Amino acid sequence: MNQIETEIKLKEFYKLIKTYSFQEASEKAGELMKCGSFDGQGKQIIGVLIDIASKFNEDRKHKEAIETVKIINQFKDYIKDKKTENIILNELELAEGRIKLLSKPRFLQVVLTTMCNLDCIMCGLPQAYYVMPDSIKESITGYMPYLESVIWQGGEPLLYKGFKDLFKTAGLYGIEQTVTTNGLLVDEEILEIIENTQGMIHLDISIDGIDEATYAKIRRKGNFNALLKKIDLINKTITKKKSFMLGMQSVVMKSNYKQIDRMVEFAIEKGFSKILFQRLFPSYLAKDEGLNDEENNFAVSKINEYRERFEKQQMIINIDSNIEYVNKESACAEIHKDESQVCEKQIDLSLHDTNKNNDIFCLAPWKRMFIGRENIVMPVCHCDVDGIKVDDVGDLWNGKGMIDFRKRLLEGRLPEQCVTFCKTSGDCFERIRKTGK
Repeated sequence: MNQIETEIKLKEFYKLIKTYSFQEASEKAGELMKCGSFDGQGKQIIGVLIDIASKFNEDRKHKEAIETVKIINQFKDYIKDKKTENIILNELELAEGRIKLLSKPRFLQVVLTTMCNLDCIMCGLPQAYYVMPDSIKESITGYMPYLESVIWQGGEPLLYKGFKDLFKTAGLYGIEQTVTTNGLLVDEEILEIIENTQGMIHLDISIDGIDEATYAKIRRKGNFNALLKKIDLINKTITKKKSFMLGMQSVVMKSNYKQIDRMVEFAIEKGFSKILFQRLFPSYLAKDEGLNDEENNFAVSKINEYRERFEKQQMIINIDSNIEYVNKESACAEIHKDESQVCEKQIDLSLHDTNKNNDIFCLAPWKRMFIGRENIVMPVCHCDVDGIKVDDVGDLWNGKGMIDFRKRLLEGRLPEQCVTFCKTSGDCFERIRKTGK
């Protein structure tokens, strides 16, 4: 069978699955395995089937996802690594509505330390001293054979003494890594490690002002001219690594929301590939910096304007945001006009009912884990303001807090933050809810 015939057969096979003809697809899979002409494409076939199963789960077509996993298992001889095995098991457990998982987390977000060389006006972490203990470091290392991506953050993650070891170890497994840093501690040694590490690397620098005065006001103890030198060093040093993206993160507030135009121009000029504009949360930490509705909508309008323009120009720079228009009261406020009351509306979010609340059910508790200070473990960093503390760090993924979180979602008992924060937090949180990534 030649290459063209092979491709035709595979397209027919995938179409059978996408149109829910699972019995025929299963029979076709058996034929493909017997003919032996697909041996060189086994890994690719499994990848396509995993994507199909994931899409079924994202659309809450869980019976279809289960049938797709059954077909994937017919190609089990091509599954050679723990990461792929874990992805398949994870999609199956999600489809089955399991709350205690045998699969491991696929996406990890970790606070390494709250120590920082700056004292930003919107950050409360430096006042809560924390360094990740070795016990949690060991747990994270144990997850690495299964991880697809990890986000290292702080405080300032480069102040954590074990950062380089963790970063290098993750690289051995080809894990996609994101380092969220203020950039001022980046040096030639760190950049050399990044350039020689396997896997996609994102270096995201937090910059909330692109002139000396605004930067110094927001990022106290920071030096804008020193930052510019660090950015130049990054662009000069990392020249060979194709799997590298330089990103910029900006918290939008009164002191800088009128600078969005200049921020975008700055990012393009300095070689950034992406910008994430973030809402100010919690706003009480930066007094008098919260945007009113008019200012918020101005910022969102500007961000959307650039995003739409760059999409038409085939992404000169990727613009993302977790800020949304303010056009009505939150769902919680609509239920309880008295702010002293807690939003406990019981929303029917049955995992296996594909017709109800598709836009709000969250896949994150089945796929990702946030590890914060003081053994706080949650699906995403804003899932629960008080956090879910765990006593046994040996199994963070299946601790009582994570199991309870999955159970609550299946029973339709949304935590308050799902309605008051995540549901109104723009495209990036919507993507996390839908895909779990």
